[in-house]
Amino acid sequence: MIRILLFVLLIGFIGGCTSKKAATDLGSQMNQPTIPDWFLQKPISDAYYYGIGSELIAGNPELAFENARKKALRDIATEIETKLESNSILSRFGNSDQVRDVYLSEIRTRTSVQIEGHELVKSKESGQRLYVLYRLDRAAYWASIQEKKQAALSKANQFLEQAKSQSLQGQFKSSIVQALLGLKVLEPYADQSTLFSKGNESIDLAAEFASFLLQQLSGMALLPASSKIILNPLGSDAQRSAFIHVKDGQGLPIGQIPLRMQWSPAGTAKTETLPGNFITSASGEIQVLLPNLSGVEAAQLTAISEPVAWFPDSLMPGYLKALFRSYSRTVGISVAFHKPTVRLKIKERNSEFSGGYPALETSIRSWLLDQGYPLAESDAAPADLILSIESSSIKGQAQGGIYITYSDLVLNAIRKSDQRTVFSSQLDRLKGADLSFDAARKRAVVSNRTEIQNWLNEVFKNAASP
Repeated sequence: MIRILLFVLLIGFIGGCTSKKAATDLGSQMNQPTIPDWFLQKPISDAYYYGIGSELIAGNPELAFENARKKALRDIATEIETKLESNSILSRFGNSDQVRDVYLSEIRTRTSVQIEGHELVKSKESGQRLYVLYRLDRAAYWASIQEKKQAALSKANQFLEQAKSQSLQGQFKSSIVQALLGLKVLEPYADQSTLFSKGNESIDLAAEFASFLLQQLSGMALLPASSKIILNPLGSDAQRSAFIHVKDGQGLPIGQIPLRMQWSPAGTAKTETLPGNFITSASGEIQVLLPNLSGVEAAQLTAISEPVAWFPDSLMPGYLKALFRSYSRTVGISVAFHKPTVRLKIKERNSEFSGGYPALETSIRSWLLDQGYPLAESDAAPADLILSIESSSIKGQAQGGIYITYSDLVLNAIRKSDQRTVFSSQLDRLKGADLSFDAARKRAVVSNRTEIQNWLNEVFKNAASP
């Protein structure tokens, strides 16, 4: 009897626990946030595009609602069919599937921002998350798009006409700017047909823009005045320059476009970009004043035209960059250096001192020969340049067997053809001390050989500067 009673009590206890657990599970399920059916299964309709979005509320319902709305509009944008039509801008200029895919993605992103006429269908807060459902009338949307597109086609055609007109007037760069502005207007419709009705004719604007840009870019030419020049470092700026002309397909000059200049001394692997801005003049010409590098016998100048760099990114659509890069142009000019024959004159102007500066003269002669400059060995020998170094020395104090002098040096580089001084400089109060006044003035000069050599470098670097 006792065993039966214990068995009944045990069964009752287990049943009670099971009932409590079931009740607890049911309460947990009732408190679990639920996702709306319309969010799990978005509506499908021939009349509307639908988009869904959700966002954590996180104590800011207004911000959560705005973020959820943006997600819903992006969802609608993916629903709007984006296909590449055969007579669209991207079909003409998109040179790879990757470029086209990237740009189509950008179109969808912009579409989500620009969608008008959308309406909220449903919203629901569940737990800490907000769910929204929006829709967009298909017919109304496409009617609005077509209206805006027609206005864009008309404006783009105006830019195209201006571009053609400016091209005929020789305004190369500004004509391309007009074409780019026209394509910018059509950018939201880059995947769609660009057929435009004008009077009784239908114009394929994408084809017209493509034809115009290809004609402009392919006709551009870099024309050096000479493919090989010999520079005279003692000549005028014109005699130390390379001249390059830039022309369009009609042979008209292209003004106000930048070029890049590279410089490569012969026999070296060194290539450097020349500093400064090289922009063509109104006559389409660039004058490049070339450096005169000591010890270099020849070099190569390369002019580089890069149309893709002429315009800011805000004006240059990504799908056009590959086209513009493909029309970069280069032209090379071989450069050789004329080495002027030099006559060297070194003298002391103070008659109290006799003799010249043999150690200084030997040092300068060696430097000139090392740099490849021929020397006129006598006054009768022909010379292109006279290097005159004159010293004016004065005696200082003598104390304890040590004598001090001070020397002022003047260097003049004189072009023999017209006796013009093409370079002049001086060093003042060079001090020397030695066992005699004569030895002291020689020491004053020789001890400053580094400064004198810097002089010589400047002579042959800037010899055209008076």
